[in-house]
Amino acid sequence: PMPAWIKQADGRYVWGNRRFLEIHRLPEAQLAGKTDFDLFPGDVAKLLQEHDHETIAADQERFFSEVTPMLNGPPVAW
Repeated sequence: PMPAWIKQADGRYVWGNRRFLEIHRLPEAQLAGKTDFDLFPGDVAKLLQEHDHETIAADQERFFSEVTPMLNGPPVAW
């Protein structure tokens, strides 16, 4: 399955599916309440935040191609 996640409007993660957690080698207990800036390098986090803001402004589903570094491994594109 594809990675999936839910964030609050302020950008804090609420939930990530098993694939999301596996890709980032992140225990579920360490995801809730974190932001992209807590998890990823600043340039990556800024881009993810911009995508979030575009999605909220559009008030509809948006699709982006994103590359995020694994927290303990090579980058992953999705």
